Amino acid sequence: MPKIFGRILKKQKIEGKIIRVNLIIEEDTDNQFCIQTRPNNFHKIIDLDTGDFVQIEYRNEISEHDKNTFNNLILENIQKIR
Repeated sequence: MPKIFGRILKKQKIEGKIIRVNLIIEEDTDNQFCIQTRPNNFHKIIDLDTGDFVQIEYRNEISEHDKNTFNNLILENIQKIR
């Protein structure tokens, strides 16, 4: 599966294992997360700082010019995988 890297912008623990974040995907391997793409808008994501695996669902945001761009793919609803 292709790997995508992203920078976390905001993280908040909602309850239990659920964590909601905004994550902007960038082509920059120095970022905190390595995401492996999965079908149906789900990804498996690795926190490179802690080694935790989480699963995320993402939505695409449209840019000012009505284009889906690589940099404005925003990932949300991150849940840790035990």
